[in-house]
Amino acid sequence: MKREQEASHPARPHQQEGRLILSTQEALSATNAGSKEGVMQSIGAMLNKQTKEALSVEGEKKSKGPRRGDRQRRSQRKSFKQKGGQRRKKFGR
Repeated sequence: MKREQEASHPARPHQQEGRLILSTQEALSATNAGSKEGVMQSIGAMLNKQTKEALSVEGEKKSKGPRRGDRQRRSQRKSFKQKGGQRRKKFGR
């Protein structure tokens, strides 16, 4: 098994995601699959599970909202009501 930490995907050249290189036998034994398709399915299932967990943790943080003393974030959600209705008169008209 080899790991290239500096490798990046062609569509995402600025993200240094890295690359993991496994032999066929290592991949089959690690995933308990019988074919390449089985290996790909198990990898996809694991990635789906990880992304759902990450999104649920992130969603919990967002649903709580900003803490009481966090003025900067509280000010982002305030809605300012505009004083409409009458327009300012110009020069005594």
